[in-house]
Amino acid sequence: MNPVPVVVQTAWLGDALLSLPLLRAAARLTGRPALLVTRPPLLPLFQGDLAVEAVLPFDKHGRDSGPAGLLAAARRLRSALAGRPAVALHPQGSVRSLLLTRLAALSPSIAFDTAPGRLLADHAVARLPHRPWDELQLLTPLGGPPRPDPAGPLLLRRAPPQNLRVALCVGSARPTKRPSTATLGALARRLHAIRAEVLLMGSAAERPLAEAVARRCGHACVDLTGQPLTEAAQTLSTCALAIGGDSGLLHLAQAVGANVVALHGPTPARPFERRLSPLQGRRLAFSRGLPCQPCSHNGPPSCPLRHRDCLHLRPRDEERVWRLVTHLLHLRGLSTPVDIM
Repeated sequence: MNPVPVVVQTAWLGDALLSLPLLRAAARLTGRPALLVTRPPLLPLFQGDLAVEAVLPFDKHGRDSGPAGLLAAARRLRSALAGRPAVALHPQGSVRSLLLTRLAALSPSIAFDTAPGRLLADHAVARLPHRPWDELQLLTPLGGPPRPDPAGPLLLRRAPPQNLRVALCVGSARPTKRPSTATLGALARRLHAIRAEVLLMGSAAERPLAEAVARRCGHACVDLTGQPLTEAAQTLSTCALAIGGDSGLLHLAQAVGANVVALHGPTPARPFERRLSPLQGRRLAFSRGLPCQPCSHNGPPSCPLRHRDCLHLRPRDEERVWRLVTHLLHLRGLSTPVDIM
């Protein structure tokens, strides 16, 4: 009997989206739909995917925290498998994730040789960093990796984009990755000048950022902060373009087929462009190219130099970003009421 693939990905939204090609490839390789273990807020995004048998919540900062919570989560995982053989795939590879599958008696467990919990894995696979579909290397001990899915929306069948509807993703889980409200406000003004519908998107906690962007814009914007992820995905699938920092919401926009302009501050731009290539939407990245960039793979809690100049764009930087915006709008074949170039 082929093993059930169990993909454990309990990091942020963007990381979970990047693990979907692995999940689908594992299901094709084993001939069995996979179990996905992820954070509770992300469950609705992946339920109903044909490659997924079940999505299991792992609330690592809530009820599943601590030794007792970890044991309870391991029991739920064993119960979901109902005695079937399984293989645990760890794209994140944290010590906690590896302990979870060890306690659930899953074997083999496969992680990357750079993972924090690699010593708990049965196989530690060499990672080729920043290569397209790099997580598929985890399938090497199983005889893979197979070719990834053909190009197409990663999550949903996208609706036709509405003419000149643009989403501005105002926040990020790490404050250092958030574009300044002045920058987003300036972009919103330019978008209004070409009669675009501007949507402000983010979490409920980021509503003050959206309000600040709207004030700086000086025109009416549609504030959609606080939408549940499934609704946000549907909204983004109707957008011609999404603009924002290196955030999970921007990855979600690309996953449902929208083109995106990513404003990179502390994180590297080019490696992420390559790694996101399985997603259908076109991604163009902007970086100011300061000597201190990049300073972190995931974004530091605070700027090491205490200035955050990397995401405070100057007028010439805004011109460069605007050229990326207009290029992607023209690629969509959208007509505009004025010459936006």
